Amino acid sequence: MFQVAIFLGAFLLFLIQPLIGKQILPWFGGGPSVWSTALLFFQVALVVGYAYAHAGRRLGPRRQVWAHMALLAAALLTLSVLPSASWKPPDPEAPASRVLTLLTAHVGFPFVLLAATAPLLQDWHARLFPDRPTYRLYALSNAGSLLALLSYPFVVERWLTIEAQAAVWGGGFAVFAGVTGWCGWRVRNAPASAEPEPRHAAKAPAPLHQFLWIALPAAGSAMLVATTSQLTQNVAPLPLLWVVPLAVYLVTYIIAFADRYARRFWLPAWVPALVFGGSVAGGAGFGSLPIQAAAYLTALFVGCLVCHGEVARLKPHVRHLTDYYLALAIGGGLGGAFVAVVAPILFDSLLEFRLLYVVVTVVVARALYDAWFRAGRGSARTTAGVGLATGLAIASGLVLGRGADPLQVVAASRSFYGVLSVVDDRPGAAQPMRRLYHGQIMHGVQFRDPELARLPTSYYARGSGLDLAIREHPRRERGEPLTIGVLGLGAGTVAALGQPGDRIRFYELDPDVVRLASTYFTYLRDTSAAVDIVTGDGRLSIEREAADARGRHVYDVLALDAFSGDAVPVHLLTREAFTVYERVLRADGVIAVNVSNRFLDLRPVVRALAADRQMDMRHVQRAASGGPGSTESNWLLVTRNPEFLARYPRRSTDDAEVVWTDSYSSLLSVLRN
Repeated sequence: MFQVAIFLGAFLLFLIQPLIGKQILPWFGGGPSVWSTALLFFQVALVVGYAYAHAGRRLGPRRQVWAHMALLAAALLTLSVLPSASWKPPDPEAPASRVLTLLTAHVGFPFVLLAATAPLLQDWHARLFPDRPTYRLYALSNAGSLLALLSYPFVVERWLTIEAQAAVWGGGFAVFAGVTGWCGWRVRNAPASAEPEPRHAAKAPAPLHQFLWIALPAAGSAMLVATTSQLTQNVAPLPLLWVVPLAVYLVTYIIAFADRYARRFWLPAWVPALVFGGSVAGGAGFGSLPIQAAAYLTALFVGCLVCHGEVARLKPHVRHLTDYYLALAIGGGLGGAFVAVVAPILFDSLLEFRLLYVVVTVVVARALYDAWFRAGRGSARTTAGVGLATGLAIASGLVLGRGADPLQVVAASRSFYGVLSVVDDRPGAAQPMRRLYHGQIMHGVQFRDPELARLPTSYYARGSGLDLAIREHPRRERGEPLTIGVLGLGAGTVAALGQPGDRIRFYELDPDVVRLASTYFTYLRDTSAAVDIVTGDGRLSIEREAADARGRHVYDVLALDAFSGDAVPVHLLTREAFTVYERVLRADGVIAVNVSNRFLDLRPVVRALAADRQMDMRHVQRAASGGPGSTESNWLLVTRNPEFLARYPRRSTDDAEVVWTDSYSSLLSVLRN
């Protein structure tokens, strides 16, 4: 039953994170920063839970059990997993603090109690069964976390609505409370002989060991978050790619605490992992997705296994078990906070990813010192020291070095929403261009030549779906101006499609995008149309405008241009979202959806939404060779305008339609094969 309680607690702990995150994602713009902020909250709450388990030890087993059971009962009576719509932010200000406040108020209490399960029940287990191995239960705890992590996107999300997920989770929490109560009752009634000896009876851990309890998990946690950012922003914008590094991370904890960490094998294994991952990170020319992903995940696995294996070797006597786990939680929180909070302030790129390779090399050097230096004498120590210093120098050179870059960085920015860069072609290019990137995803390009600078490019070039929706709109052909709304600013290229009398209103979530587009690109200044920009999530901004009749904008064309990257804002493609769009769309208006994405096929989703709203859809595909600066693009045009629809033939398709709502969506259902 102790094993059941620990496994179920860890499972529920990891299941609530994507569940509540998905619920609040649409309220804060749907970007990856929402997940990062939520992850920071959960790491801090984990520390609080471990601290609670540690502090409760002073009460003694009987009073600790009664107190914990009372708190579990209170959590059950007040359990409300899903926040109400009243928590929606009224404006885009301070998104991080609002996410943290919401999570604290809504799931903070039950999450802390679940977080306390691993150290608390292991401490109880050690009291009842002093002759049995206790620390191996931590491997079981991480196995429960791993199962929850993998089951959510592949099972839970695909088959259950948000409301059903919350109901199942609540039932699971009730079962968990019952099993934990049974375990507590056993401890409460344990004979006096099972009481642990005074803490001072066991040898106190050395100060260096206590420091390493924090430092080693911090290095592993920081490496996890940094590798995840590197993979999802600088390698491939593949949805759900964040699951793989976290799964690797949990597997290393399972191996380490199941006593399967072999120092003699894994310490030397860091050398090839470092050379492979460091060479790729340093820009050695390994550009394909499989090679880059393999390099980074291999380095993550070996690096985290070394960190977690070494800290597992430092396990103290069970009388110091709660001290040990609290230190591990603090270390994990500090590592995650460094990458999520401190690094964006210090660096304008993902430099911390490469720095952590050096940190792990230092960890390996320290472990080798234990294994070799103390065992060797004289020349053996000198040889080992020179070898380690040389290895560290090579690691620093591989990781911190940069390969040749065909592009010249003009400006860079890093914020809550990610890493942005403005880059120019190197001198000598036939038609030099300037590009705006978010990670590795291009969000706009402009010719540097003033004579070509006004040309629309990339997804918006002549003949693209959005160009046709604007240029061939019946109102345009009658000589009337258009009102155009665009969700997603990029470099402001859509402004090049405007004509005198037109009004173009951009909705952009990231203030840094607005600044870079206005400073380093000229589309917004050169256009003949009247342009204004609303900073904030597009759907939420339109909802607020639609509710205010005085500020309402009625659009002839509404462009949804936020789906080319990895963090697809699902909340923009739901039944509820299209209901909002219709409130600000003219009867003959067109919704243009940019579905140019290498990894997702969003056509079935948009087709289902069009049918759900009794609208029709046309697919406009344009090849990259269509003109100067053009990019292959796929636009879906949704409208009830028969005059406009008659211009484009209907395409037959056998694709299954997938209706997304605010309660149900699954990226796995639209992944390209």
